[in-house]
Amino acid sequence: MPELTKLKRSEVMKVAAEGVGVLIVVPETEKILKAKNQVLTDKQIQVVCKNNFELDYFSEGIVLTKEKMEAYGVTEAQIQNLAAKNQAAKENKALQLGEVEKSIEDLER
Repeated sequence: MPELTKLKRSEVMKVAAEGVGVLIVVPETEKILKAKNQVLTDKQIQVVCKNNFELDYFSEGIVLTKEKMEAYGVTEAQIQNLAAKNQAAKENKALQLGEVEKSIEDLER
């Protein structure tokens, strides 16, 4: 989003961590950095464990509320658009998982 490009890199990383779950991988130090309040996905936990990297924090993190997004200059319409896209992505993922589970059931028969 163009509005976020005006922010400092540290703020962009906080938004990315909260908004889409971005982690920072630092292979030179064998560390993976996350925001303190960031919840890792199962896949991210597997990657951390598999690579035996140390988990550390790059910030306390933020919570992306409507007010916080507006403070970054993101309009109400953009917030609603992002929310709709996020919901659609969640529904699509659930649909894909349902299809995989059905395929597994079919194979087991």
